[in-house]
Amino acid sequence: MKRYFKDWFVIDLIALGIGASLTMFYVVFKETYPDYDSPWMDIWPNISTEIIGVWLSVRIIDAIIQKRESKHKVRRGIVSNLNYYKSRCEELLPNMSDFTIRSMINEIKWFKEHHPKREKYLSSDEKKDVNKVLKFADEINNKSLDYLKIYEENKGIEFKFELEIKEINKKRDGLIEEVNKILTSTFREEKQLKVELKSIEELIEQNKNLFSTEENNTILSDLEKCSLGERHLNIHVNSIYRYKIEALDKIEEIVRKDERIPDFSSREAIDNLSEIEGRLGESNNSPIIRSLIKNIIRSRIKILELKLEIKSKIDGLITQVNIAKDNIFKESHPY
Repeated sequence: MKRYFKDWFVIDLIALGIGASLTMFYVVFKETYPDYDSPWMDIWPNISTEIIGVWLSVRIIDAIIQKRESKHKVRRGIVSNLNYYKSRCEELLPNMSDFTIRSMINEIKWFKEHHPKREKYLSSDEKKDVNKVLKFADEINNKSLDYLKIYEENKGIEFKFELEIKEINKKRDGLIEEVNKILTSTFREEKQLKVELKSIEELIEQNKNLFSTEENNTILSDLEKCSLGERHLNIHVNSIYRYKIEALDKIEEIVRKDERIPDFSSREAIDNLSEIEGRLGESNNSPIIRSLIKNIIRSRIKILELKLEIKSKIDGLITQVNIAKDNIFKESHPY
């Protein structure tokens, strides 16, 4: 409406006013003076119809131009939206965040809500191109939501790991305390000592997964010395700290590198993590710690594999957006 008052109101008022006034005056004059004859009487109606005809032609041409411009504006808007979504996808990797994922999902949601009203301005082939883009977008959005879910699960695994370490240390300290009570005792009878040694050896055997091979050998060796009469032994086992576990440092280094450097291949990171998992048996960690580290590695590998899938879908989407954009522009500017 604002555009009408700005561009056409005055023109319509003048053109219609003059044309209608001339026509009305002509009709009234002829009815009043039917016998009046003059060459001007032939020109008068022609001027009236010419003014109205010119005005009508201009308005029709403008309507056609505006319709075409409106169509091209919508088509350019579609291309602009696809380009913007493509740029959001390109920003997604390597360091995916909740904000970038949510904003990307919201962008395509907005596009889908408005697209049914706009797709009438596209040809059937262009509609197919855009639908292919939307298919890639749905796959990327779904994979990205899966990523958020697995990423949260991974945080849960690592948090559980911290709690497990505390519990393991508590159990280890309790067992070592029991062992040292026997090793440092000088007042037990030999028969009683043998019973207690056997009991503690069985307890250590049942919980050997809490200790590394080296620690188990030290404990059993000192218990054997105690059974042979040696006294005043005292076993000390270091507490386990996350930052002292070499495998975890390597895992974090690989993951940080993958997230920091765009051209660092997640496939390479997966291979490196798999290699660490394969060599866990060689590490000086207790079996239960190795098992917990394996859980972390597998969770990290899941995340990296998902990122590879998302990267593949993004590459496909970028290609398809470029195809759709080129075809829409080609149709909009055939020459």
